[in-house]
Amino acid sequence: MAETLRAQLLEVDSEYSPKISFYFCQTMTGFRTKAIAIGKPLALSRTGLKATLIRPCDWTKNSIEPRKPELLPRSLSSVLLHEALHHYEREKLGAVRFFIKMRTENWKIEGFCEYHSASSSFPTDKGLRIFSGEDSYDFVTTNEIKPEYFYFVSRLRTDYLLNFKKVSERDYWSTKYDEDQLDDEIRQALKEKRYAFTMQ
Repeated sequence: MAETLRAQLLEVDSEYSPKISFYFCQTMTGFRTKAIAIGKPLALSRTGLKATLIRPCDWTKNSIEPRKPELLPRSLSSVLLHEALHHYEREKLGAVRFFIKMRTENWKIEGFCEYHSASSSFPTDKGLRIFSGEDSYDFVTTNEIKPEYFYFVSRLRTDYLLNFKKVSERDYWSTKYDEDQLDDEIRQALKEKRYAFTMQ
């Protein structure tokens, strides 16, 4: 698994040679205690320490079960890649810029990792229907899955910019996008079938 992760990271940046520690928690109680995990994420990166805590996983299935039945399981490899990319972002952007982005444009921080890990806990069809206004956002709030929907939309925006519009990664990080305007642009492209978004 370590060699696969290294190869995936090299696809993102051929010069990146990470030194990251992963800690696999055996119980959810242990994970919550160590991570102080409000919202119960699948994993938690401590970028300054180059360490990541991982929720209990099913080694036989190479997966981490979702925290809500409305969500999908994630492959362990995609979660590891997502978390490793947070360490990459911190090195690439620099600590100060990384934490500013977390405060002001966190969708880029999460979207970049979701885009490259090519996976999501949120069902794609349902996410697109909610994003396009065909289904109610109440599904998200009622089931308390707002963080997962945020990750879904972040991945959608990132895929639209990097994959569809072919924006360079440099411009992706440096451009300040109006999120409402960007979302409207994506909705229009989806409606006109100029852009197709697939995941998992």
